[in-house]
Amino acid sequence: MKDRLVADWQAEIIADCVHRLGRKLTPKEEFFVRSCEGLLALESTHDMVKGLIGPALEKYLASPPARKPN
Repeated sequence: MKDRLVADWQAEIIADCVHRLGRKLTPKEEFFVRSCEGLLALESTHDMVKGLIGPALEKYLASPPARKPN
């Protein structure tokens, strides 16, 4: 149940990013969103995404991920 909630929330954040940027996310940007797995991290990330647009959102998505890539 929690895994589905996390995956759905990540997908919603990605959709908001795509809408706000007007383009698909780069693999690095998508990994940044998918690295957020805890509910507080997801809430914080989604709040940030909702408040940013354009270059500011791109800069946020370029932040170090919550976990390292495999």
